Amino acid sequence: MSTLLIIEDDVHIRGNLRLVLGLEGFRVIEAETGGEGLALALRGEADGILCDVMLPEIDGFEILARLRNAPAWRPVPFIFLSARADSASRQAGLALGASDYLTKPFALSEVISLVRRHVDKASP
Repeated sequence: MSTLLIIEDDVHIRGNLRLVLGLEGFRVIEAETGGEGLALALRGEADGILCDVMLPEIDGFEILARLRNAPAWRPVPFIFLSARADSASRQAGLALGASDYLTKPFALSEVISLVRRHVDKASP
């Protein structure tokens, strides 16, 4: 069973993702702030990360930059889920090494598809 870390400050979005991804067979761990999310990510339990860009404490771009600087974290799929729909934000996220960038509002089926594609591809 793959473990996903969801870093999202909106309790409703986080809850919906937890429920749907749990029903899809994923183990889900959660963080409400960027600082908490980075700390959980650095524990090394996640096989994939879903992260908002605009977060309290540390934004999603900074989380990804810090993780990508650690060699062990380079292959872990990292998917942004963000209300920042401008192409500059998308390009910035992908340039930092995000596996994908999905804008809000999104369909939960899109999230499931992206997670399956990226996490399955990264699994040995």
